[in-house]
Amino acid sequence: MSSQIANALSKARERTGLTSAPFMTQGRVPKAVVMPKYRNTQRTWVILMTVVMLITIAFIWSSNKLNTNESQVRQPRVKQQYPILSESSTSPASEEPQPSRPEIKPEIEALIKSFMISAVMPGSVPRIIMQGRVIKVGETVERNLIFSGIKSGNLLFTDENGAVYHRHY
Repeated sequence: MSSQIANALSKARERTGLTSAPFMTQGRVPKAVVMPKYRNTQRTWVILMTVVMLITIAFIWSSNKLNTNESQVRQPRVKQQYPILSESSTSPASEEPQPSRPEIKPEIEALIKSFMISAVMPGSVPRIIMQGRVIKVGETVERNLIFSGIKSGNLLFTDENGAVYHRHY
């Protein structure tokens, strides 16, 4: 291989009269020749990105400022007035009977415990994923059983009678 290089160098010497190949004498291209073109491109991109970032920050800041101004506007508070009860007005004979709580059915409790719930998504609109179906609050799950929400780590279901069933998740 070294003989091929020597042959190439000798041919180059004969043609040009130089003792080495042109690429060997030049070494690197001076930075002053190459860099101005790329420096201008680089400067352009840096300036463009800076402007875009400043516009984005200004937009976000102004939208947050508007939201905080709206949320800081307070509604006038109205004091709740509670009725003052005298001892004579709280006699046991005048009390109305309280409505009885709906009866909880054990078969519905067993049904709720058998549900295969794969995901629970609390939030402003709680949802559950059950048997590959997304169920939102207020939707019927099965047999007049409605998903009514999530409260303190429990899923709440309501039947047609208004009885509330809990299932821990």
